Amino acid sequence: VYRPPPPPAKSAAWERAVAGLAHGAFYLLLLALPITGWMLVSRKPVGVAFSWLGVFDVPALPISRAASGAAHSAHGLLGYAMVGLIVLHVCAALRHHFVLRDGTLTRMIPALARPK
Repeated sequence: VYRPPPPPAKSAAWERAVAGLAHGAFYLLLLALPITGWMLVSRKPVGVAFSWLGVFDVPALPISRAASGAAHSAHGLLGYAMVGLIVLHVCAALRHHFVLRDGTLTRMIPALARPK
């Protein structure tokens, strides 16, 4: 089982809490976006399967027009949430690297570490 490395020792409790929420939100969005996308394309055209990257066909879900419309709205909102979360994550990583200088970004991208 993969366990992420612990946060830097000097991290404040609020930083650990926000990091945990952000990572949880990433996992939730990684599940919710494909599911809502599947729901919205299942209605268009009605009942036709679609190909996933040419690897295999994904069957259409038996879904109503109203549910497909709701999935379309949810998919758009979740997409914006994902973009916002990515921007927040990048800003936090840059803060750790350039302001706090705590080595968090070099743990994520070892190539950035300076040779000793």
